[in-house]
Amino acid sequence: MNVKPTGIDTPLSFQQILSWILILYWTVVYFFLLVPIKCCFTIVLMTAIYTLLFGFLLYFGIKITKSDPSDPYISQYKHSLRTTTPFSSDYNNFCALCHSPVHDESKHCMVCYRCVENFDHHCTWVNNCIGKSNYQLFIKLIFNLEIFLSLIIGTGIDNIFMFFNENHKYIELLESILYLHSAKISLVLVMISTISSGVVACFNGYLIIFHLWLIKNNMTTYQYLCKESKPKNTQVLADVPGESVSNDPEKQALNRSDRENQEFSK
Repeated sequence: MNVKPTGIDTPLSFQQILSWILILYWTVVYFFLLVPIKCCFTIVLMTAIYTLLFGFLLYFGIKITKSDPSDPYISQYKHSLRTTTPFSSDYNNFCALCHSPVHDESKHCMVCYRCVENFDHHCTWVNNCIGKSNYQLFIKLIFNLEIFLSLIIGTGIDNIFMFFNENHKYIELLESILYLHSAKISLVLVMISTISSGVVACFNGYLIIFHLWLIKNNMTTYQYLCKESKPKNTQVLADVPGESVSNDPEKQALNRSDRENQEFSK
């Protein structure tokens, strides 16, 4: 199986494509239905705020999707093999799938098929693993997304109130600016945008709280899931009966990695 270094490499995930569609829909509704009915100053202000938040969202999204959180030991080890120079770094773990030494907190992702340093989780929304090299980008992305969604929700609710409280004025504005003969069509589109962004904001808000808790407790998502699923009395790295003991540190590390992967897969 080929290694997938970044999130832009195929195959793309369903959630990744869905996120692009949702952001495109929210943007179209925002600029064609929500903004034009405001006064000139408000239009300029709303456009500036949305453009700023969208720019940050796009920047963090592309940055994290294109990032490569692979364990640097892998590239260093392969370079040492190509150049026939000794691998100088100290290591305790050896990945049997990557055929390379890895850091102690590195884990092998079976989606990207590579080891990730300080593996947190595989995020299907960016189609990439989250680890030591891109975790801060991930936190910035979800915080910026929450502010971005709050703007869409607030503007959508304001337009819905305008429809029910100032029906005639709202219809006149739509017909004069957008040339829409039925304000109900625009209301449905605005409600879909508001509800969908609200649902995403709820899940994303929970994600923010969860990761703040993880940071406070100095844990990763992977460690939390292992802690929840692992039996309390299980000794993961215990010697397997009948298994020969080797004095070679590399073979010992390889055996430990194999047993850990087998235990987690159960």
